[in-house]
Amino acid sequence: MPLDVDIISARLARLENCLKRLKEVAGEPLDKFVADQDLQDKAERNFQIAAQCCIDIGSHILAGQALGVPESYAEIFYLLSESRVMSADLAEKFALVSGLRNLLVHDYLKLKPERIYANLGQIQDFNEFSAAVIRYLKS
Repeated sequence: MPLDVDIISARLARLENCLKRLKEVAGEPLDKFVADQDLQDKAERNFQIAAQCCIDIGSHILAGQALGVPESYAEIFYLLSESRVMSADLAEKFALVSGLRNLLVHDYLKLKPERIYANLGQIQDFNEFSAAVIRYLKS
């Protein structure tokens, strides 16, 4: 499958929308977040979609450029790092993001609002991911 920039661009646009909504939630104090189920829902869903966008983008790059076949979502980011699409540091962060995505999808009963709130500090990491993908596409 060749690399399709339109597929990546659509997911980058959706990622940007999710980050905008997460920034809105990040502006709220922790006590309000913990007490407000709607804020929690907004954060959880947008984290899940943002993480999935990154997973999908990474998978598409790997497949389109024949850069390896990952055995897990976390491995997508390690393979991207090995292929110089992103730094090793960023790959490590996104391996953790893929773990959060799995918790949101599969182990949602175990997640405490405080943990979700703490992850709002990762918004910049998503911006770094987008920038790394754009740099890669331009190279």
